[in-house]
Amino acid sequence: MPVDGTWFTQELANELHRCLARHGLRLEDSAGQCLKWCHALVPILGEILGAEPLLTIGAHYHNGRPVFDPSADDIERWGRRGISAQDFAGRMGLNLHAWLTLPTGEFMDPTLMSSIAAFCDQPERAGTIVGGWLSDMDPVTHVPLAVGQAYAEALQRRTAVPLLAAALTREEMAPKMVLIAETGRQ
Repeated sequence: MPVDGTWFTQELANELHRCLARHGLRLEDSAGQCLKWCHALVPILGEILGAEPLLTIGAHYHNGRPVFDPSADDIERWGRRGISAQDFAGRMGLNLHAWLTLPTGEFMDPTLMSSIAAFCDQPERAGTIVGGWLSDMDPVTHVPLAVGQAYAEALQRRTAVPLLAAALTREEMAPKMVLIAETGRQ
């Protein structure tokens, strides 16, 4: 059930940064790890907001062009089988994006700008949290395909490499450079 009002504010973003700093973490280090970071931030934001946000996985478009564009079939297949080496073929990463949906229905994307900073050589964007109403985000479009922690946790159980963090620690949140293709597991 939607909650009235606007919850995504600069103060919320600042509070999240302060909370991460208390854990020795910075969103600047989240590039390319949207699923892990968003999953780990659900309980933290829940404490800040007094209501838990939803982990949301889906597609991301910029100016109508796909940046991450998994299909509903991809989401269903991953949910049944997990992530395999073939899901990385021809890509720098996995073809999905994760963000948080606040109780109001607004989105909050804590990792997108850090990824853009790292992969597009725009360091001034690192650590910036974007959010608001999806309808106001032109030219950026987020298309939700799977909502809630349960999907991500089932995906992790079916996948051989770590996709999620067990705790909000520097060790857990550090990038894992292990590739499925290198492990030989699927």
